[in-house]
Amino acid sequence: MSEKLKAIVVDDDESFAKLVSIRLKSWNESIDIDTASDVASARKLLENASTNYRLAILDNHLPDGSGFELMDHSGLENAAVLSVSSDDAPELPAQNVRAGAHHFLEKRNISAPLFIPLVEAILERKKLEEQIKDSAVKAARLDTIKTLVATLRHEINNP
Repeated sequence: MSEKLKAIVVDDDESFAKLVSIRLKSWNESIDIDTASDVASARKLLENASTNYRLAILDNHLPDGSGFELMDHSGLENAAVLSVSSDDAPELPAQNVRAGAHHFLEKRNISAPLFIPLVEAILERKKLEEQIKDSAVKAARLDTIKTLVATLRHEINNP
């Protein structure tokens, strides 16, 4: 990875947050990981961050709320979001994806061999989403310029 990756792990289970950090560090030694154990401290980290987070791993059940509450925070605007929970309720994955997560994973699967490829995939997906958004903005600008040129051409040819 060319740019230094910044991640935030929000989970009230300290050992789980440490396990996630270890897994991420084993994949990318230069990753910068911040951790928070509740929504309030996560909000502080998000508001005071000097650079944007590119990856967020958010627990659903926190002492003062839910990871859902952080998904629309401006500090995660450019982040790929992985929502996690030890709760195996069947409706959770769909709720999380609808709320803005790129993927949902049960906590027990963090140690699975596919965790790192999943992280890579959601980061790549987020990067592609940003490229599509940038392309749409560029296309809109180009359309505006074309309209302006056509209008000017018409005005010059038909004074």
